[in-house]
Amino acid sequence: MTPEESFEIKKSKGYLVVKSNDLIQRNRFELSLPEQKTVAYICSMIQPIQTEESGFQLEYEFKIREYCKICGIDYDNGKNYQDVKATLKKLRDKSMWLTLPDGSETTVGWLAKATTNKKSGIAH
Repeated sequence: MTPEESFEIKKSKGYLVVKSNDLIQRNRFELSLPEQKTVAYICSMIQPIQTEESGFQLEYEFKIREYCKICGIDYDNGKNYQDVKATLKKLRDKSMWLTLPDGSETTVGWLAKATTNKKSGIAH
């Protein structure tokens, strides 16, 4: 690992992800540790952008190897690609109910879709 990569990993590990108590309590037992780490990792990438629809970027991509390094996952075991795919699928398949400001409730999934590319080592 180059010094620049090491610096970026340390910098990324320092990103702050704040979760509401309701979200923590509701999903504490429903998400595995790898799923919780993945949600936190993706949330750490969220930045407001100027769009007419939502005000937030809705699609993100990351290097699987970098994700493993930041989340403390053994990235040289040869199995990390399959593990990340399995975690993303589990998050894609899970949903929860959210209460909207008007009192109505809606069901949402953690991920709308997940795509991986073994050749490039990218997930999005």
